Amino acid sequence: MKQKVEELGKVKISLAGVQYYEGIRNVEAGSELLFEREPDNVYDRNAIRVDNADFEPVGHIPRFHSRYLAPLIDSGRIGLKGCAVRVNRKANDLLSVVKIFKHEKGKDMFEPSAASDTTDRTVRNIILHQYHNPPKISREEATKLQRRLLKMASGNKYPEVFLAINLLKWRIHKQHVAGEKKLKEKVGAALSAIEIGEPVYYNGLTVFPLEFGGGANYGKVKYDFIEDLLEQGMMEICEVSESGSVPELLLKNKSNSKVLLLDGEELVGAKQNRILNIPILAAANQEILIPVSCVEQGRWEYRQREFSSGAMATSGMRMRRREEVLKNIKENGTYAADQGCVWADVAAVNCLLAVESDSEAMSDAYASAKDRIDKFRSKIELPEGANGYVACLGDRVLGSDIFNSSQSLKRKWPKILSSCAMETVLRTKKTKFKKAKKEKVSEFISNAGGAIGELYSPPGEGAAFGIDGPAVVGNALVANEEIIHICLFERQSTGVI
Repeated sequence: MKQKVEELGKVKISLAGVQYYEGIRNVEAGSELLFEREPDNVYDRNAIRVDNADFEPVGHIPRFHSRYLAPLIDSGRIGLKGCAVRVNRKANDLLSVVKIFKHEKGKDMFEPSAASDTTDRTVRNIILHQYHNPPKISREEATKLQRRLLKMASGNKYPEVFLAINLLKWRIHKQHVAGEKKLKEKVGAALSAIEIGEPVYYNGLTVFPLEFGGGANYGKVKYDFIEDLLEQGMMEICEVSESGSVPELLLKNKSNSKVLLLDGEELVGAKQNRILNIPILAAANQEILIPVSCVEQGRWEYRQREFSSGAMATSGMRMRRREEVLKNIKENGTYAADQGCVWADVAAVNCLLAVESDSEAMSDAYASAKDRIDKFRSKIELPEGANGYVACLGDRVLGSDIFNSSQSLKRKWPKILSSCAMETVLRTKKTKFKKAKKEKVSEFISNAGGAIGELYSPPGEGAAFGIDGPAVVGNALVANEEIIHICLFERQSTGVI
């Protein structure tokens, strides 16, 4: 009779001793791995050998894990299956995911002891209670909890205690996956329910107002903006040290409210002007490092100690920074942009406007185009109640920002419109663009809804989904299960500007 088995969870394990075997030659990411107990191994009586699908030895489970897995395998309580997830033959590195299955003999393995008459049993009961009731904490906090529990269990005679500790991290991970799925569905539903209003057109630029439809109830999460808190002296942004660091600044929120910073927002002052690489929701009374890019290549000296709020990068610059940052998040977990490309963008803007800037500053371009930008600001107004927009230049989408409240859009609209207007000024010197059609906007938003990617944790509060599709790139910032801000841009194959 086939015994009943139940999957308990998964543990990521880097194999030991890979350099002593040749089996890794026939292992790829996704390859099946087999596990064989070696009770007569002269080096380790708890040894568990790992073979590839051709039964060639690849390595061993490290002693840290084999010391609790082996007794449970020998007693018939668990079984193992696994696969390779990362293979680096040059470095003899093989990372595996090991699935752990509970057999019939192990059905009571995670039941608490009836009595807590010994230290080992007391600790066992504490850890099993934690296993059955995984806390809702971040992945970083889960790692810290695991370390604390391992320290508590040091020397414990019950092997299932150590299995429970290592599986607890997996159980917390499953909670995150379920929560992420729910949030992703929420962002997708919000995008699909957006209502597109009647457009406003001026001199080539078409702006469509947006509202969340479907009875959405947003605006519960309150926050201020960078320009207001800086002006009130309730926030300080400065270099990270006296010598400074180009890709990072220090933000000190001294207020009792959260503050929302948008990607592309310019910070003017200190050793050189910068723009923000990603949207960030900084918590009240929080100090954090924020990722930035330089938009003033020719200066690295103090004009003032702190930063003030400037303009916003053009929508084209924002789009390219989003592409670069998403690529770096996936590849190395950083929020860096391509600084060389940023400087090329700024230089192109100044060149097209015939601006002579001693320090190649983006702010000089905006100063030179102020009168033309002001005309757009006087002609394009959004209706009350709009909490987002899509800006188009002919049949090309420049970009979109969507907030959790209409008040937020109203506060940021002058800066956002100036960004779109600057892009329009740069592109309408020789070409006249017709009014955009609503169908183009509907298609753009639909593409965004189908391109919601993985969740990541930016500095500050909340989390964010990268939006990364063939035709659209963007970001969705969420906090307290509420969508705070979404930015979207149509991908362009052209170079700068």
